[in-house]
Amino acid sequence: MPTALIFDLDGTLWNACQTIAEAWEKVRQQFQVDRSPITKKDVESICGLTTDQVFKIIFPNDYNNQKLIDQCLSDQRDLLNIKGGELYPNVLEGIKALRLVKNLYIVSNCQTGYIETFIKVNNLEEVILDWACYGDIFAPKAENIKRLMTRNNITKAIYIGDTQGDKDAAKANDLPFVYCSYGFGTVDGSDYNISDFSEIKDINYA
Repeated sequence: MPTALIFDLDGTLWNACQTIAEAWEKVRQQFQVDRSPITKKDVESICGLTTDQVFKIIFPNDYNNQKLIDQCLSDQRDLLNIKGGELYPNVLEGIKALRLVKNLYIVSNCQTGYIETFIKVNNLEEVILDWACYGDIFAPKAENIKRLMTRNNITKAIYIGDTQGDKDAAKANDLPFVYCSYGFGTVDGSDYNISDFSEIKDINYA
């Protein structure tokens, strides 16, 4: 079996923070939430966290307002379907080339539907074979990686991400970890380090 490549999404394949910030700021104004305008920088600061953690930071006094949160997620999805996010350099061509020789998957801490939106707006339906996220069963990333591997009978894989949480999730499953230094976070050591997505093809997966 070929080595499976399992990707994180935000900070690894794309940066959708500007689009998300626009959607959330519109909702903030609609609900008249008393906080400063939500910016791309605000969203970048919480990338990699679970949805529950995210909104405790973005709306510290209003995170229990389920209507507010639901509207944020709904408007975010709608705007992403229109505007998408910013793919990192060489991701689109690189991931399509990798699919010719590897099985590709995504595991993220995002809400249900977010990965599907990424796949749809970038026409990757035939490229990404399966995915798992926090919003599916509200489980940590390590458990979602294990769940995806079991579901797809994966015995050999590498996890690719940009945060310490990504590395920890990989190591919890005894997987080698590829650190994308162009993303949002930093890590305490990694098995592989890339500064551009195109460098993934040069890694020895044996």
